[in-house]
Amino acid sequence: LTEGLSWTLIDYHDNQPCIDVIEAKLGILDLLDEECKMPKGTDEKWAQKLYHQHQHTSYYFQKPRMSDSAFIIHHFADNVLYQCEGFVEKNRDTVYEEPINILKASKSVLVVELFHKD
Repeated sequence: LTEGLSWTLIDYHDNQPCIDVIEAKLGILDLLDEECKMPKGTDEKWAQKLYHQHQHTSYYFQKPRMSDSAFIIHHFADNVLYQCEGFVEKNRDTVYEEPINILKASKSVLVVELFHKD
């Protein structure tokens, strides 16, 4: 205002409730991490947990009518459909044996020491 420039205030929508559905305790990511820790965790079980936790409690979460393995998030710009298939497996903290063996065979003493079993 002191510079004499004309401007219009833009009223932005607060997206925090949508972010909370994704990131908060018992949110989408928290339930995904929980399912990944289960020895027999599956995408289907994760989807059911999501429906149970959010379907009737959050405006920003919706279960598609014709699917038991997908969910919709009402983002600020539009609705986005997410397929649950593959989420659990991709999120598991699996470390494959081959990269570990390569690091153990390193010529660097520090690297070998980091991967040495006690």
